[in-house]
Amino acid sequence: MSTRFRAATTPSWTRSIMSIIMNSRKLGGFIATTAVILLSTGCLIFALVVSAASMSYADTVARREYRIQKELNRRACADTRELVLAKDYFFVGSTTIAEFDCVIQR
Repeated sequence: MSTRFRAATTPSWTRSIMSIIMNSRKLGGFIATTAVILLSTGCLIFALVVSAASMSYADTVARREYRIQKELNRRACADTRELVLAKDYFFVGSTTIAEFDCVIQR
């Protein structure tokens, strides 16, 4: 017996299936059509996933910006309240500041 190793070859049933596929014109067209449909479906799914991820990221960034802006408006409202009350010692009632969405009252 020889101790040489034989190169791995494809089984005979695989070769027969491949020869049927390659020799049949109708089946070849079906395989091409199926391949195109699968590839386009894959591209569509990939585009949808990327779109969803980018929308999620944009929403996260927008929410962070809104939180920062809300904190800045709160600080500006507190500073404005302090200035108004320091300027008018006898301030009575309430004043609305639309830019900061706050109401100053004593």
